[in-house]
Amino acid sequence: MAGLLGSLERLQLDYVDIVLIARDPDRICTIEEIVRACTFAVQQGWAFYWGTSNWSPDDIMEAHAVARLFHLIPPSMECLEFNLFQREFHESGLPEICSKLGLGLVSGAPLARGLLSGKYEERIPRYSRASLQSQKDFREHILSKEGQDQLAQASQLSKLANRLGISLPQLAIAWCLKSNQVNSVILGAATVDQLQENLGALSVRVYGLIFINLAS
Repeated sequence: MAGLLGSLERLQLDYVDIVLIARDPDRICTIEEIVRACTFAVQQGWAFYWGTSNWSPDDIMEAHAVARLFHLIPPSMECLEFNLFQREFHESGLPEICSKLGLGLVSGAPLARGLLSGKYEERIPRYSRASLQSQKDFREHILSKEGQDQLAQASQLSKLANRLGISLPQLAIAWCLKSNQVNSVILGAATVDQLQENLGALSVRVYGLIFINLAS
């Protein structure tokens, strides 16, 4: 919980609404340890809820089973990558499992880590996510054939957004919100202007053929 407390201190907050736990690929902590730690965090008032991030259906089910067995607090949501470039879930059966357990499904990358923001059309801007030393894999993806193909698709989507009188980020976020696959999205904004632009997606009303084309 040191990471959570450190984040609260940096944010100058007493609590957050929800804390998300990414599944450790090395499995250093057992699921029981994770559920107990998150239950403790909620009971201490550091978070109202806790959720999982990129967990498998089996791990999510185990977390709920552990919570029931030991009278602990189960996760309330699963966060995963879902956007116009990633329209299928990596794990089959995830929506059904989450629906059965009453978990919300949330897209943590509605703008595909920035590929649907329009900022990478011509180059990798200074101080952008891809310019960071820690984002070497993302930078290499942008420069790869797949990344360049995605940027070309983003350019076409940007033209569509312009015809609709909205921005590309607003179109991408609105598409996620309209989808019946997820309940909400997590926005990542570096500036107040970006946040206000992204929130503009809430008022976007695009129906029918346009969304059918986007989903095809």
